[in-house]
Amino acid sequence: MRWFWRFRARREQELTDEIQSHIAMATRDRIERGEMPQAAKQSALREFGNRTLVCEATRQSWGGAWLERVWQDSASNNKAALLLPQRVSRLDPQAAAGGAERRQKAHRHHE
Repeated sequence: MRWFWRFRARREQELTDEIQSHIAMATRDRIERGEMPQAAKQSALREFGNRTLVCEATRQSWGGAWLERVWQDSASNNKAALLLPQRVSRLDPQAAAGGAERRQKAHRHHE
């Protein structure tokens, strides 16, 4: 799964570079038309719009969002499963030890 994160980091860097390039080109065009540099940059940023929304829309078009969500859900569920016995054992050590026994009895009862 490391390959996925390296691939994603590279794509994120490419996206950031692309956005900066677009803003720089728009700023240069405005300066060439006579705007002051600071005003030109502000106008280019305003014209470009919300960077966060552009990045999110681009990530969605990449198509790997579902894989990342599955990975995050899996990691979260695994962590919760690992912590659950510890929490139960702190509250009632006998209940934690007898939990498997009760489940086996219940399973036998339903057979």
